[in-house]
Amino acid sequence: MTLPQLELMAAVVGARLVQHVQESLNISDVICWSDSQIVLHWLSTLKRFVQNRVKEMQTLIKYYPWYYCPTYDNLSDLLTRGIPADQLLQNNLWNSGPSWIQNQYNWPVWKRTENQMQTTTKTQTTFSDISLPSDTTKISVVCSIKCSTNEGIHQVINIEKYNKYFKLLRVTAYILRFISNCRNTQTKLTDELTTAEFENAEIRWLKCCQESTYPDEMSSLKSNTTKNPLVKQLPLFVDKNGIIRCEGRIHNAPLSDVTKFPYLLPNRHPLTRLIVLDTHENQLQERTLLLPI
Repeated sequence: MTLPQLELMAAVVGARLVQHVQESLNISDVICWSDSQIVLHWLSTLKRFVQNRVKEMQTLIKYYPWYYCPTYDNLSDLLTRGIPADQLLQNNLWNSGPSWIQNQYNWPVWKRTENQMQTTTKTQTTFSDISLPSDTTKISVVCSIKCSTNEGIHQVINIEKYNKYFKLLRVTAYILRFISNCRNTQTKLTDELTTAEFENAEIRWLKCCQESTYPDEMSSLKSNTTKNPLVKQLPLFVDKNGIIRCEGRIHNAPLSDVTKFPYLLPNRHPLTRLIVLDTHENQLQERTLLLPI
Protein backbone atom coordinates (compact mmCIF):
# COMPACT_ATOMS: atom_id res chain seq x y z
CA MET A 1 0.00 0.00 0.00
CA THR A 2 1.03 3.58 -0.57
CA LEU A 3 1.25 6.00 2.35
CA PRO A 4 -2.01 7.77 1.38
CA GLN A 5 -3.79 4.41 1.37
CA LEU A 6 -2.36 3.57 4.80
CA GLU A 7 -3.59 6.94 6.09
CA LEU A 8 -7.02 6.12 4.68
CA MET A 9 -7.00 2.77 6.53
CA ALA A 10 -6.12 4.65 9.73
CA ALA A 11 -9.16 6.88 9.17
CA VAL A 12 -11.32 3.77 8.69
CA VAL A 13 -10.12 2.40 12.05
CA GLY A 14 -10.96 5.78 13.58
CA ALA A 15 -14.45 5.69 12.09
CA ARG A 16 -15.03 2.21 13.55
CA LEU A 17 -13.89 3.48 16.94
CA VAL A 18 -16.29 6.43 16.67
CA GLN A 19 -19.21 4.07 16.05
CA HIS A 20 -18.23 1.85 19.01
CA VAL A 21 -17.83 4.74 21.44
CA GLN A 22 -21.02 6.40 20.23
CA GLU A 23 -23.10 3.26 20.75
CA SER A 24 -21.52 2.56 24.15
CA LEU A 25 -21.81 6.09 25.59
CA ASN A 26 -24.85 7.28 23.63
CA ILE A 27 -23.06 10.32 22.19
CA SER A 28 -25.09 12.42 19.77
CA ASP A 29 -22.56 15.00 18.54
CA VAL A 30 -19.32 13.82 16.93
CA ILE A 31 -16.55 15.69 15.07
CA CYS A 32 -13.75 13.80 13.29
CA TRP A 33 -10.25 15.17 12.72
CA SER A 34 -7.51 14.03 10.33
CA ASP A 35 -4.06 15.41 9.52
CA SER A 36 -4.14 13.78 6.07
CA GLN A 37 -5.32 16.24 3.43
CA ILE A 38 -5.47 13.45 0.87
CA VAL A 39 -7.96 11.50 3.02
CA LEU A 40 -10.10 14.63 3.43
CA HIS A 41 -10.01 15.07 -0.33
CA TRP A 42 -11.00 11.44 -0.91
CA LEU A 43 -14.01 11.79 1.40
CA SER A 44 -15.63 13.91 -1.29
CA THR A 45 -14.05 12.24 -4.33
CA LEU A 46 -14.48 8.46 -4.46
CA LYS A 47 -12.02 6.29 -6.43
CA ARG A 48 -11.46 2.53 -6.80
CA PHE A 49 -9.66 1.35 -3.65
CA VAL A 50 -10.85 4.45 -1.84
CA GLN A 51 -14.53 4.00 -2.66
CA ASN A 52 -15.28 1.05 -0.35
CA ARG A 53 -13.34 2.52 2.57
CA VAL A 54 -14.95 5.94 2.28
CA LYS A 55 -18.36 4.31 1.93
CA GLU A 56 -17.77 2.34 5.13
CA MET A 57 -16.61 5.46 6.98
CA GLN A 58 -19.66 7.42 5.88
CA THR A 59 -21.91 4.54 6.95
CA LEU A 60 -20.27 4.24 10.36
CA ILE A 61 -20.20 7.92 11.29
CA LYS A 62 -23.21 8.97 9.19
CA TYR A 63 -23.40 12.74 8.73
CA TYR A 64 -20.73 13.75 11.25
CA PRO A 65 -18.20 16.21 9.80
CA TRP A 66 -14.47 15.75 9.26
CA TYR A 67 -12.03 18.60 9.90
CA TYR A 68 -8.35 19.07 9.19
CA CYS A 69 -5.89 18.84 12.08
CA PRO A 70 -2.40 20.22 11.25
CA THR A 71 0.29 17.57 11.49
CA TYR A 72 2.21 19.18 14.34
CA ASP A 73 -0.99 19.47 16.40
CA ASN A 74 -1.78 15.78 15.96
CA LEU A 75 -1.06 14.22 19.35
CA SER A 76 -1.01 10.65 17.96
CA ASP A 77 2.11 11.56 15.97
CA LEU A 78 4.03 11.96 19.23
CA LEU A 79 4.16 8.17 19.46
CA THR A 80 4.84 7.46 15.80
CA ARG A 81 7.71 9.94 15.70
CA GLY A 82 9.13 8.70 19.00
CA ILE A 83 9.24 10.55 22.33
CA PRO A 84 10.75 9.59 25.74
CA ALA A 85 8.21 8.45 28.33
CA ASP A 86 9.10 11.19 30.84
CA GLN A 87 8.58 13.88 28.19
CA LEU A 88 5.30 12.29 27.09
CA LEU A 89 3.86 12.51 30.63
CA GLN A 90 4.62 16.25 30.76
CA ASN A 91 3.56 17.02 27.19
CA ASN A 92 0.64 19.48 27.06
CA LEU A 93 -0.43 18.32 23.61
CA TRP A 94 -0.73 14.71 24.78
CA ASN A 95 -2.53 15.58 28.04
CA SER A 96 -4.90 18.29 26.83
CA GLY A 97 -4.94 18.11 23.04
CA PRO A 98 -4.30 21.09 20.71
CA SER A 99 -4.58 24.52 22.34
CA TRP A 100 -7.35 25.53 19.92
CA ILE A 101 -9.55 22.44 20.35
CA GLN A 102 -11.93 23.97 22.94
CA ASN A 103 -12.56 27.18 20.99
CA GLN A 104 -14.43 26.57 17.75
CA TYR A 105 -13.51 30.01 16.40
CA ASN A 106 -9.82 29.04 16.48
CA TRP A 107 -10.22 25.75 14.62
CA PRO A 108 -7.87 25.39 11.61
CA VAL A 109 -9.47 26.05 8.26
CA TRP A 110 -8.64 23.69 5.42
CA LYS A 111 -9.37 24.93 1.91
CA ARG A 112 -9.25 22.01 -0.50
CA THR A 113 -9.03 24.21 -3.61
CA GLU A 114 -5.77 25.79 -2.41
CA ASN A 115 -3.95 22.50 -1.88
CA GLN A 116 -2.17 20.51 -4.53
CA MET A 117 -3.29 16.95 -3.94
CA GLN A 118 -0.36 14.60 -4.55
CA THR A 119 -1.35 10.99 -4.84
CA THR A 120 0.97 8.13 -5.66
CA THR A 121 0.31 5.75 -8.50
CA LYS A 122 1.46 2.15 -8.68
CA THR A 123 4.03 2.90 -11.37
CA GLN A 124 5.60 5.53 -9.13
CA THR A 125 5.91 3.40 -6.01
CA THR A 126 6.85 -0.04 -7.28
CA PHE A 127 10.17 -1.25 -8.62
CA SER A 128 8.96 -4.38 -10.36
CA ASP A 129 12.11 -5.29 -12.24
CA ILE A 130 15.78 -4.55 -11.85
CA SER A 131 16.43 -4.07 -15.56
CA LEU A 132 14.54 -1.56 -17.65
CA PRO A 133 11.31 -3.07 -19.02
CA SER A 134 10.97 -3.78 -22.70
CA ASP A 135 7.55 -2.11 -22.80
CA THR A 136 8.55 1.53 -22.79
CA THR A 137 4.94 2.68 -22.60
CA LYS A 138 4.88 1.72 -18.90
CA ILE A 139 7.68 4.10 -17.99
CA SER A 140 6.21 7.34 -16.64
CA VAL A 141 9.53 9.08 -15.97
CA VAL A 142 12.87 8.37 -17.61
CA CYS A 143 15.80 9.99 -15.81
CA SER A 144 18.76 11.30 -17.70
CA ILE A 145 22.17 10.69 -16.20
CA LYS A 146 23.56 13.98 -17.50
CA CYS A 147 24.34 16.31 -14.64
CA SER A 148 23.40 19.97 -14.69
CA THR A 149 27.07 20.93 -14.90
CA ASN A 150 29.76 19.95 -17.35
CA GLU A 151 31.99 18.72 -14.52
CA GLY A 152 31.35 15.50 -12.67
CA ILE A 153 32.20 11.83 -12.32
CA HIS A 154 29.67 11.00 -15.02
CA GLN A 155 32.04 12.56 -17.56
CA VAL A 156 34.67 9.91 -16.73
CA ILE A 157 32.59 6.78 -15.95
CA ASN A 158 29.60 5.45 -17.87
CA ILE A 159 27.32 4.07 -15.17
CA GLU A 160 25.27 2.15 -17.73
CA LYS A 161 28.15 -0.33 -18.16
CA TYR A 162 28.08 -1.49 -14.53
CA ASN A 163 25.80 -4.13 -13.03
CA LYS A 164 27.24 -4.09 -9.48
CA TYR A 165 27.06 -1.14 -7.11
CA PHE A 166 30.22 -2.12 -5.22
CA LYS A 167 32.15 -2.44 -8.47
CA LEU A 168 31.02 1.04 -9.54
CA LEU A 169 32.18 2.54 -6.25
CA ARG A 170 35.49 0.65 -6.37
CA VAL A 171 36.32 1.84 -9.87
CA THR A 172 35.25 5.38 -8.98
CA ALA A 173 37.41 5.36 -5.86
CA TYR A 174 40.48 4.25 -7.85
CA ILE A 175 39.91 6.98 -10.44
CA LEU A 176 39.54 9.62 -7.73
CA ARG A 177 42.73 8.34 -6.10
CA PHE A 178 44.56 8.53 -9.43
CA ILE A 179 43.44 12.13 -9.89
CA SER A 180 44.52 12.96 -6.33
CA ASN A 181 47.95 11.34 -6.86
CA CYS A 182 48.46 13.29 -10.06
CA ARG A 183 47.74 16.55 -8.29
CA ASN A 184 49.83 15.71 -5.22
CA THR A 185 53.26 14.51 -6.38
CA GLN A 186 54.82 14.43 -2.89
CA THR A 187 52.58 11.89 -1.12
CA LYS A 188 50.78 9.25 -3.14
CA LEU A 189 48.30 6.64 -1.96
CA THR A 190 49.20 3.07 -2.95
CA ASP A 191 47.60 0.90 -0.28
CA GLU A 192 44.17 -0.73 -0.32
CA LEU A 193 41.16 1.53 -0.73
CA THR A 194 39.95 3.04 2.53
CA THR A 195 36.40 3.48 3.82
CA ALA A 196 36.72 7.23 3.35
CA GLU A 197 37.53 6.75 -0.34
CA PHE A 198 34.47 4.54 -0.83
CA GLU A 199 32.31 7.12 0.94
CA ASN A 200 33.73 9.89 -1.22
CA ALA A 201 32.91 7.89 -4.36
CA GLU A 202 29.37 7.28 -3.16
CA ILE A 203 28.84 10.97 -2.37
CA ARG A 204 30.03 11.91 -5.88
CA TRP A 205 27.45 9.62 -7.51
CA LEU A 206 24.61 10.64 -5.20
CA LYS A 207 25.20 14.32 -5.91
CA CYS A 208 25.44 13.66 -9.65
CA CYS A 209 22.19 11.70 -9.58
CA GLN A 210 20.31 14.38 -7.65
CA GLU A 211 21.66 17.27 -9.69
CA SER A 212 20.46 15.61 -12.87
CA THR A 213 17.00 14.66 -11.59
CA TYR A 214 16.05 17.32 -9.05
CA PRO A 215 17.47 20.66 -10.25
CA ASP A 216 14.34 22.59 -9.20
CA GLU A 217 14.32 21.02 -5.74
CA MET A 218 18.04 21.69 -5.29
CA SER A 219 17.56 25.32 -6.32
CA SER A 220 14.61 25.71 -3.95
CA LEU A 221 16.58 24.30 -1.01
CA LYS A 222 19.62 26.46 -1.70
CA SER A 223 17.43 29.58 -1.81
CA ASN A 224 15.62 28.54 1.42
CA THR A 225 12.18 28.52 -0.19
CA THR A 226 9.47 25.86 0.16
CA LYS A 227 7.45 26.69 -2.93
CA ASN A 228 8.48 23.47 -4.62
CA PRO A 229 5.74 20.86 -3.90
CA LEU A 230 8.18 17.97 -3.43
CA VAL A 231 10.31 19.95 -0.95
CA LYS A 232 7.20 20.80 1.03
CA GLN A 233 5.63 17.36 0.89
CA LEU A 234 8.49 15.17 2.15
CA PRO A 235 10.05 17.63 3.54
CA LEU A 236 13.56 17.84 2.12
CA PHE A 237 16.82 19.32 3.35
CA VAL A 238 20.47 19.38 2.25
CA ASP A 239 23.05 17.75 4.53
CA LYS A 240 26.65 18.80 5.13
CA ASN A 241 27.79 16.89 2.01
CA GLY A 242 25.34 18.73 -0.25
CA ILE A 243 23.03 15.70 -0.65
CA ILE A 244 19.24 15.98 -0.47
CA ARG A 245 17.68 13.97 2.35
CA CYS A 246 14.10 13.35 3.47
CA GLU A 247 12.81 14.02 6.94
CA GLY A 248 10.56 11.40 8.50
CA ARG A 249 8.49 10.46 11.51
CA ILE A 250 11.32 8.60 13.26
CA HIS A 251 13.73 11.51 13.74
CA ASN A 252 13.82 10.87 17.51
CA ALA A 253 14.51 7.16 17.16
CA PRO A 254 17.91 5.80 18.32
CA LEU A 255 19.03 5.09 14.75
CA SER A 256 21.71 6.38 12.43
CA ASP A 257 21.07 9.51 10.36
CA VAL A 258 21.14 7.46 7.15
CA THR A 259 18.18 5.44 8.45
CA LYS A 260 16.24 8.36 9.90
CA PHE A 261 16.91 10.71 6.97
CA PRO A 262 17.17 8.68 3.74
CA TYR A 263 18.57 10.08 0.51
CA LEU A 264 16.16 11.25 -2.17
CA LEU A 265 16.63 9.09 -5.29
CA PRO A 266 14.56 8.79 -8.50
CA ASN A 267 12.91 5.44 -9.11
CA ARG A 268 14.24 4.94 -12.67
CA HIS A 269 17.80 6.18 -12.39
CA PRO A 270 20.66 3.69 -13.09
CA LEU A 271 22.22 4.50 -9.71
CA THR A 272 18.98 3.65 -7.91
CA ARG A 273 18.80 0.38 -9.84
CA LEU A 274 22.30 -0.59 -8.69
CA ILE A 275 21.58 0.33 -5.04
CA VAL A 276 18.34 -1.66 -4.98
CA LEU A 277 20.01 -4.67 -6.61
CA ASP A 278 22.96 -4.51 -4.21
CA THR A 279 20.69 -4.33 -1.15
CA HIS A 280 18.52 -7.16 -2.46
CA GLU A 281 21.52 -9.46 -2.96
CA ASN A 282 23.05 -8.60 0.43
CA GLN A 283 19.79 -9.31 2.24
CA LEU A 284 19.42 -12.58 0.35
CA GLN A 285 22.89 -13.69 1.43
CA GLU A 286 22.17 -12.81 5.08
CA ARG A 287 18.92 -14.77 5.04
CA THR A 288 20.69 -17.75 3.45
CA LEU A 289 23.31 -17.77 6.22
CA LEU A 290 20.59 -17.81 8.87
CA LEU A 291 18.82 -20.83 7.41
CA PRO A 292 19.40 -24.08 9.35
CA ILE A 293 21.61 -26.66 7.69
